[in-house]
Amino acid sequence: MVVGYENIFPIEQADEHICTLVWYTRSHRAMYISASHGEETPFYLLFVEVMYFTGPTSWQGANFRLIEKPDEHLKMLRTLGCFNNWPQGFLLERTKIYAIDNPEFEIKIVAAEVERTESEPLVSVGIHKQRGDTAFEQWQREQGDQQA
Repeated sequence: MVVGYENIFPIEQADEHICTLVWYTRSHRAMYISASHGEETPFYLLFVEVMYFTGPTSWQGANFRLIEKPDEHLKMLRTLGCFNNWPQGFLLERTKIYAIDNPEFEIKIVAAEVERTESEPLVSVGIHKQRGDTAFEQWQREQGDQQA
């Protein structure tokens, strides 16, 4: 992943790719999005510990950007409303905001991380869970360990 204002994955002809939400489960907080362009084999984005998603289930454009400036990051999370009572340390350390700017609709994904894969993902019940904890529970445990 390339950190920068836009096209963080980097994808050639990103604006021409068709993205489709293939699979999402709230219970495991995982989301797969496929991205395809013409006759090319699609690739997949696996978002882990998804805490928020807004957008259609299919759209054109894979020009994701990462909201990384701490003040912009916190401001955007606060405007969503559902993160107002979450600790600032957790929001800055363990959440990332992936967004696509589109004049017709908004796409925002708040997740702990994302991975690009070329192979079709296998959906697994235990997907990317460490000790069964959420990212927030892991963060709380680490904060307690640091204070000890």
